[in-house]
Amino acid sequence: MCLPSYPRAEALEVNTKISRGRVTIAEPLDCKVSVRAPFEIEVSTPQADSFGPWALTGAKTEGGGKESSVTLTLLTYTTGQALLPRIPLKVTAKDGRVFTILSSSAEITVESLLDKYGDAGDIRDIKKPLSIPHSALFYVLWLIAALLAAAGVYLWRKKRRSRGLLPAQESVAPEHPLEKALRELEELKNSGLLDENKIKEFYIALFDIVRDYFAGSYGIETRDRTSAEIYADLKAVEADKKLVALSRDFFERCDMVKFAKLRPEPALCREDWDGAKTIVEYSSRRGTIS
Repeated sequence: MCLPSYPRAEALEVNTKISRGRVTIAEPLDCKVSVRAPFEIEVSTPQADSFGPWALTGAKTEGGGKESSVTLTLLTYTTGQALLPRIPLKVTAKDGRVFTILSSSAEITVESLLDKYGDAGDIRDIKKPLSIPHSALFYVLWLIAALLAAAGVYLWRKKRRSRGLLPAQESVAPEHPLEKALRELEELKNSGLLDENKIKEFYIALFDIVRDYFAGSYGIETRDRTSAEIYADLKAVEADKKLVALSRDFFERCDMVKFAKLRPEPALCREDWDGAKTIVEYSSRRGTIS
């Protein structure tokens, strides 16, 4: 995709070329800026490491003489229409003159992995280790040994309890999923992980709290499953589109931190903590999100 040029010096001819106009979230995008001049020049790589919502992950210069170019590799973690702004670059002439040029801006469509691929776009589970087959007699012997051990423990505890040596166990009511999630959220908030800059650990714990809440509230299986699989099951049982959309965005942000090495600022981490609490509370009361 070629774009019109906006040179800052009349003697320079600048051309910007974008590798594509549509990418998925965290997918690299190449932006090549070529410069031509009537004298020998050299284009320098930019000093900044981010431009608007785009992060610079690599830069490569090419050419020499009267034609020089730099290819910038960028990526973004936002979805929707993301503006690639005009990027300032320094051009140095052989005689020492320095010019500042601007690349062209462009609107890039950024798709989420869930929207584009569904379950197939997520990180796959680790394959189970291969098992070594045994004969049927092997399993029978192990089963008998386990049953004998369990029976021995049961008789021992029964005998001691009858003598008053062991207190009778009291049944404890299981904690409500909402109460459990809110308690764990407060514990995570006060854990100090953000103060210690342990961003990834914070998001792993945050994801686990919401995942376990969905398991307890909806009865869906969430352990050892990808976020896309959990989202698909949630969408099948939950009719509230706002809750489903909130959950999808939450899963995507957690995946970006866990797998794409995104490191949000502490303020954004706290916003995601608020988002997790909103999902849990809204799901429990089916209220209206303002």
